[in-house]
Amino acid sequence: MVGMTVLCDALWEECLVGNVYVNTDDGDGGGYLFPGHWVGNDEGFPVIVVEHLKPVRSMSDPDELKAGWSVTRSWFVWSCLLGISTIVSACLSVLVTRRNKETSKDGLLWNSPAS
Repeated sequence: MVGMTVLCDALWEECLVGNVYVNTDDGDGGGYLFPGHWVGNDEGFPVIVVEHLKPVRSMSDPDELKAGWSVTRSWFVWSCLLGISTIVSACLSVLVTRRNKETSKDGLLWNSPAS
């Protein structure tokens, strides 16, 4: 699960941050690990919708959201990444558990013969 979380956070940073939104306070949170704090609108800070994002901004500037994008879409992408991460982690866990059970039945994992 940790590996999938790291992967999802990296995907989020690469695909969304600076491409669909710019949060001037992004050091305070946001991204995949802290959902919902992508733009300051929910905290009373101004958000402007623009055609082209300017990635380097002062903290006194309003947050930017690319035209055609919304916070709801960000929640959808976040939910999809969380769901995929959970499914992949669960599948890997089942595979590892099955392999360990098969190996232990053969006596190779826990019942190794004494020398």
